[in-house]
Amino acid sequence: MVLFTVAHAVKLVDGRFAIRCPEFPGCEACHERIEPAREQFGAALLRRVQQMIAAGETPPLLSYEEVESCFAMRCRIGIEASDRQPGTLDQTIVVRVRLPPAAAERLELIRSGLLTELDLAGRLQRHGQQLVSLIER
Repeated sequence: MVLFTVAHAVKLVDGRFAIRCPEFPGCEACHERIEPAREQFGAALLRRVQQMIAAGETPPLLSYEEVESCFAMRCRIGIEASDRQPGTLDQTIVVRVRLPPAAAERLELIRSGLLTELDLAGRLQRHGQQLVSLIER
């Protein structure tokens, strides 16, 4: 499954570029050139997204169609950056997230609401077994 986010390349005071995304605060990569920073950000973003999915959260990722519909608007909006080099503007970029099959399947379950039901059923079954064990003692 391939999903996307819209991020910003910010030119920093020290001359490097930072790739940041308001939807994923704290997820950042820096490099002297944009493309390596973007690749590093993509790897960090994939780790963050997998952590969110493992925790049962829905990461705010977009389909290709959703990116198409919002990209122009996002290009007009800069992000706050106190470490921005004065007189520079953001470069808006699209970052691809290619989820491994197991993470993609779990995300689909989370989005559909089935994961919550399956988790609840599993917990009830485990607790029921524990109760039966206690009663049999």
